[in-house]
Amino acid sequence: MALEDRIARSRLIPPRPRPTWVRRPRIEARLREALQAPVTVVRADPGYGKTTAVAQMVHYGSWPAAWYSLAETDQDPLLFLAHLIAAAQTLDPGCGARALTLLQSPGGGAQHGPAVIDTLANELLDRLSREALLILDDYHLVEGPEINPLVERLIEQMPPTLHLILLTRQTPAFRNLVRWRAYGEVQEITTADLAFTPEEVQALFTAHGVPLPPEAIHRLAEETEGWIIALLMILHRLRESGREPLEILLERIPDTLPDLFDYFAGEVLSRQPPEIQRFLLQTSILAELDPEACAAVLENPEDRALLPLIEGRGLFLSVSGGGRYRYHHLFQEFLQRQARVRLGNLQPLHRRAAAFYHQRRQWESAIAHLIAAEAFEEAAGLLATVAGGMIQQGRYSTLAAWIDRLPPAVVETDGELLRHRGDAARLLSRFEEALAWYERARQVAARQGDSMGEADAWTGQALVFLDTVQPNRAAPLLREALRRVRRGAPEARLRLLGLMAENLLNAGRLSRADLLLALLQRRDPAVLPPDVEARLRIRQGRLAQARLQVESLMRAAPWGTDRQRIPRSHREATVLMAWIGAMTGEGEMARRYAEQGLRIGRDLRSPIIECVALARLGHGWLSGPDYDLRRAEEAYQESLRAAEAIRVPRFEVEAHMGLTVVEGLKGRPGLAIAHGRRGLEILEEAGDAYLATAVWLALGIAGLWNGDPRAIEWLEAAIRAGSRCGERYFSTLARLWQAWALLRQGERSASLLPLKAALETIQAEGYAFMLTGTPMLGLRDPGARLLLLQTALGARLASDYLGTLWSQALQASTSHAPFGPWALPPGENRPHPPLYIQTLGPFRVWRGLYEIPAEAWGRTRARRLFQFLIVHRRRPVHREEILEALWPDRDPASAALELRVTLHALHRALEPTRRPGQPPFYVIREGEFLRLNPHAILHIDADLFVSLLARAQEREPFAPDEALSGQRQALALMQGEFLEECRYEDWVIPEREYLSALYLSAAEQVAKALAARNAWEEVIPIAQRILERDPYHEAACGLLVQGYWALGQRALAVRTYERFRQRMRKELGVEPTFSLAALREGPPPSLHER
Repeated sequence: MALEDRIARSRLIPPRPRPTWVRRPRIEARLREALQAPVTVVRADPGYGKTTAVAQMVHYGSWPAAWYSLAETDQDPLLFLAHLIAAAQTLDPGCGARALTLLQSPGGGAQHGPAVIDTLANELLDRLSREALLILDDYHLVEGPEINPLVERLIEQMPPTLHLILLTRQTPAFRNLVRWRAYGEVQEITTADLAFTPEEVQALFTAHGVPLPPEAIHRLAEETEGWIIALLMILHRLRESGREPLEILLERIPDTLPDLFDYFAGEVLSRQPPEIQRFLLQTSILAELDPEACAAVLENPEDRALLPLIEGRGLFLSVSGGGRYRYHHLFQEFLQRQARVRLGNLQPLHRRAAAFYHQRRQWESAIAHLIAAEAFEEAAGLLATVAGGMIQQGRYSTLAAWIDRLPPAVVETDGELLRHRGDAARLLSRFEEALAWYERARQVAARQGDSMGEADAWTGQALVFLDTVQPNRAAPLLREALRRVRRGAPEARLRLLGLMAENLLNAGRLSRADLLLALLQRRDPAVLPPDVEARLRIRQGRLAQARLQVESLMRAAPWGTDRQRIPRSHREATVLMAWIGAMTGEGEMARRYAEQGLRIGRDLRSPIIECVALARLGHGWLSGPDYDLRRAEEAYQESLRAAEAIRVPRFEVEAHMGLTVVEGLKGRPGLAIAHGRRGLEILEEAGDAYLATAVWLALGIAGLWNGDPRAIEWLEAAIRAGSRCGERYFSTLARLWQAWALLRQGERSASLLPLKAALETIQAEGYAFMLTGTPMLGLRDPGARLLLLQTALGARLASDYLGTLWSQALQASTSHAPFGPWALPPGENRPHPPLYIQTLGPFRVWRGLYEIPAEAWGRTRARRLFQFLIVHRRRPVHREEILEALWPDRDPASAALELRVTLHALHRALEPTRRPGQPPFYVIREGEFLRLNPHAILHIDADLFVSLLARAQEREPFAPDEALSGQRQALALMQGEFLEECRYEDWVIPEREYLSALYLSAAEQVAKALAARNAWEEVIPIAQRILERDPYHEAACGLLVQGYWALGQRALAVRTYERFRQRMRKELGVEPTFSLAALREGPPPSLHER
């Protein structure tokens, strides 16, 4: 079906005026006031008139409006964007053509969503010459991880002339909502705003010819809490009751609002003509009303002609498009209760509806009505027919609910339904329940002598353990299934062999899995699951080949790309890519794919996918140059909770593995070892030798980090386990860690054996990232990786390859961490290696190639004393000055004692191998003074920053390209504020302000130079960083606006300028000295002269 044909244009029509409408100047004024902001959120409970209030404003106002009534099906980004573009075209038919073309290209909304939004925003900017509204009604039906980012991008990009109104029952969970509120860019109208005031109640009743005295109005407003749907019910009752006294009416109404609705709905219904009452009750069983469906269930088919009449009388019936209607859900629930009371047996109605939908081939509607009619045998037969298709379409939750509504006597004799019920439970991650259903199916098949049915039931049970990666439990079940498959069913036998190949893979028996896989690929590749070879290559450590295969799977989408498909458990392509990314040190990629997997798990209602994706998200935060132990720990703990909820210990293992490393790196060895041992216990029972290799490695890492003498033994266990199962990746990392540990112990000769073995595999398998990046279980410090390479080069191990690898490692270290031992050329060997001190951002110190870990400082004051000496590095500092700065509130004697203890901790951190009696080297005492040793080599990033800028200034007249390169190198060093952990110390402020001023000046010069070369993609992040430090920096804002405009993001350019202008006006009381019009034509001269 073409995309154009999938657009329900009836949902792009604003609600038409109704007789019940009454102008509400207060709400109209409130909405007009809200429209001063780009976004208005109208959030209210059902029945409070959200849609009516905004529809009135549109009808009576002068602004053009695009209306989009959302449905649950619009959770699909493709459908949402298609309708959004169609809505925009109601404002201008020429708008949206380019956006629609992009949306229809391969990849659709899922891949091109942000670009479609950008293109549509630009088209709106070009074509909207006046203020306009875009209204998204019932936004709560689509809110979620797929649509929210698209709407957020629309809000950020849309032109200033467009105002977005969201009608919803709940506050949208936008990431930037807090910021928008702070800047006044969003206004909110709530239930309290929409509730009718006494004055509005009076106007409503008067307009409908039922004026009431003030005391009655006030009581009515109080009793109903201004709930419009209840007020309309009372109004309807009064108009048809011959003006029954309101006091008597109010005395009889219930206390709660839902009961109040039921009471007055009953009053309304009882006063309708008999034929309308009959129509309402008989059609209340229909989810959607159209003339044909009504004729099918009504006793008198001709009564279908009443449908438009009932809608015209305002009896809580709304148009849903295409000549179809639906009841207001509160009114429909009431009618269904009344139908059961007044009509008695509703089964004949449901049978007629089932026959109608069966004829239309609307199977789900037919089944629902058959079950409601208690025609269980017919429902079971139809369910058996459509169950397989429903499972393939991802409708297993609905299938399970329908089977559960059938009587046990019907289900228990139908082996096929029992198996399908087991499939549904398995796909919903209810594994114990699934095993029970499959066992009941097997027993039915055994009683009936159906060997193939038994085989299918055994296979279903095996699939539970394949899904949960428990090969020891899957193997005997697969053998039983294979034994029962008839010789005359070769395809079934081959499929079982394919499952056996996957089980061997899950067990870590990779060589046997590879042989069986090759055999089946020669016989019939179609019998193999699409992902099995890619997973085998991952486990073998052939990551480049695995990546290509998983990427191919994602393009081909053999299981489907939307929510209507079978979940693939741990085999989902996105979580496989997340695992690959974490293994190769591509942390950002791993996190991106893990988050996609998390969304897929939630969309498919698969807790097992969510559990795996959370663990992979933890791996993503444990890998890459920006690894974050706190975020990794949060993801792992959430994954553990998910695994406990589905009661499958096997899915705890990856989280335990990750927490082993996290706790080890955080200096909590007891917790690390507990997690590692728990993971190994689970794997021993499940039978997965591959993942056991990774857990042994994690234990070795935690042990090394905390000085556990068993660490080398654990690394040896990882190497042995990897060799036995045929994997090469984790065992290679274990050898690198082993070599590093031996080097730390001074055993250089012993380190060469594991280092040589590791390097051979690294070269053969393309594992260069192990020494140039940060895989999840890899060496975390660039200095440690460089030390291994330096050692290998010194021993002439694979010298040609190592030369290239050394250059790559240096380049990678510099690009991801601009400062460190790798940032400067190595000097001559000295007894005391140089110190590399990072002060611009997180405080870090390297002694040679070794980074001093946080726990080595022992006392916080030891770091602070060293930082104080760094700030005063150009002179000795008297002890009294130190005492006054660091211990101002202590008495002299205790402060002096504290200084001695702190100085001892500082010496121990900087020189852990200094022998007793040997004088300290890096920090020396000169009488009553302390200072950094002028004979020590100290590389401080702040000094390098200043010297790079000074050299660039000298070179600029003669070599501008060289000067620009030097300036950019200097800017890269600024990873944060100078000594940011000393934020409130007075002694830091002068140097911090000096460096900040230098940074802003240099950043502006670099941005201007790049703008002159039209390198706008590089200008934008620099301008953004300037504005983060100085939100009133006009030159930076001008460059940012120009950059957006030059890159085609014109709507964002306009919004950026308007925000800056509002900030200047509101907070400084001035206007910017440059105009948007001038920026569109090019930067005004003053901008470059500033």
